Amino acid sequence: MSNGQDVADLRRKFELLDDNGDGQITMVEFAEFCADMDMDPLIVTERFQRIDTNGDGLLSFEEFQAALKD
Repeated sequence: MSNGQDVADLRRKFELLDDNGDGQITMVEFAEFCADMDMDPLIVTERFQRIDTNGDGLLSFEEFQAALKD
């Protein structure tokens, strides 16, 4: 798979989490997704904060991509 395909796949996954389509994932959108996987709310909050590297309370595609790259 090429790097372009990888980015396109990540973009599709990001868009699935971005319920309102504004190009950012809110804590609510992230929590709803994680709740569907029965994740502990404390872990969800910690994970969101770790991914939100600029601390604005929103996940950009770049932050999402960087988190999944590791």
